[in-house]
Parts: sequence; structure tokens; C-alpha cells
Amino acid sequence: MAPLPKPALYGVLGHPVAHSRSPAIHRAAYEARGWSHCYYVPIDTVPGQLEEVVRAVAALGGRGVNITIPLKAAVLELPGMHSRDPWVLRAGVANTLARRPDGSWEAFNTDGPALYAALADRDLAPRRALVLGGGGAARASALALESLAGAVVVATRSPVSWIAGQIRNCSHVPWAEAEGEWRQADLVVNATPLGQPGGVSWGALPRSHPGQCVVDWVYGDGPSALLQQALADGAEVVDGRELLVRQAAGSWVRWFGDDAPLAAMAAAVGVTVPQGRRR
Repeated sequence: MAPLPKPALYGVLGHPVAHSRSPAIHRAAYEARGWSHCYYVPIDTVPGQLEEVVRAVAALGGRGVNITIPLKAAVLELPGMHSRDPWVLRAGVANTLARRPDGSWEAFNTDGPALYAALADRDLAPRRALVLGGGGAARASALALESLAGAVVVATRSPVSWIAGQIRNCSHVPWAEAEGEWRQADLVVNATPLGQPGGVSWGALPRSHPGQCVVDWVYGDGPSALLQQALADGAEVVDGRELLVRQAAGSWVRWFGDDAPLAAMAAAVGVTVPQGRRR
């Protein structure tokens, strides 16, 4: 009888993290592969605990973790962190760590590629895109749009330093101008926590229009309130659950070196992942 595979630990670090659907996605993938030796757990981690938690994961034999709010930039500052990923080097944020053979960690960003793939598979090339937010998801989103959109506008409540000169055809407007930009944009990406279950709500939801596409990184058990309104307005939408599945599939490649069981991962959160229209 062949020896049993050695248990392997994976997980997601963030705060808050109890709402994360990543465990369901990855556990479904392990089941699809027939792997009973892999475990994926949520680990609530505040920034001051990050280094300690990553050390603990390594000590327990952890092989990979996903990183979410508010740790995507801070994780790159950890001692000994490596990255050759061009998405990390340009966006300055990471959402995936993989253990190297020497025991150190390597950082990757699969958020940007997830959004790029979702739009490319729909053959979307907006003339003008609006990104809401200045955090890690917004930075990765703006970078993903660099080669797809004619112009990218980022709206934030506070000034941000990562836009100027770093992303082609990208400009910044204050939050007060976001509503006007929304009306002009072909594509809108919500990369803020607005609308997150248990978090701050939108209040009056922005209105969309036919011919527009609205993307929401926020996800729940179904389409977010923002996406429900966009659909009612006749817009196309990209659900945050789809982005999460695509991001998870990118992490899978970094951890296991082969394509992820995408259909099983998508079914775990009740979405489909369009494919086949990519240019």
C-alpha cells in the first residue's frame, strides 16, 4: 500500500475574514481532485499579528496562504519575502504566498489577472473605466485595465500616491466626482468594501445604464445590492464570486503547478465562469 500523502495546510489571512468564501472554494477543489490530505482554513489576522501568524503557518507545515484586506501591502514588508511576479512588482500588493523549497515565502498577485481574464473572456475593451477605491484590489484592478481600457479613472476618498506615472492613461479624481465619472464610464469597478455583508452599505445605490458593465469585488451568497441594481438598469455585471474563483484558480497554479478544477470551484459559490471569448 502506498504511503498516505503528508497533510498540507493552506488558508486565508485577513481582518475580518469570517465571511470569506475562499475555504469553500478550495475545499471543493480538493474534493474534486480526491485529496483528503489538504486543509484550508480562515485565520483572522490584524496587521500587528501578520509576521507572527505567517511564522506560525510555516511552523505548522503551511504551504500556501491567500492574503486579503487589510494585509495586501503589509505582507510584502515581511522579512525575507520574495517576489518575481510582475503584478506584485508593479501593483505593490500581493494576495497569495507560496512556500519555496528553502522554506521562505514567495508573493504573487492573482487579483489583477482575475479581473483581466473576466473582462477579456467577455471581449470587453472599455473606452473609459472607473475604479472606486485606493486599496490593494483597486491597485490591481487599475493595472489590469491598463491594457484593456482607453482611459482609467480612480476615485478615492483620500489622496493616493500609487497612480501618478505608474499606470498608463490613469488619472485620479476625488470621491465627490465619482458620480459624474460613473455616468461617463463604460466600465465601473467597485474595489471598496461598500456593500460588504455586515459592513457599510451604499445608501442610495448608484444607477447604471445599458451598454455599461459593473464589476463588484464585494461578494456574498448572491449578487451584491450594487449588481442587482445594475442588472435592473440593463447593465452587464461581473460578480465578486466569479473574481474570487478566478483569483483562487490563480493561487492554485502557484501552489500546485497545474490548472485548477475551475467548474468545481465555481459551483461551490453558485456562479459560472464564462470562458471562450478571450481575444
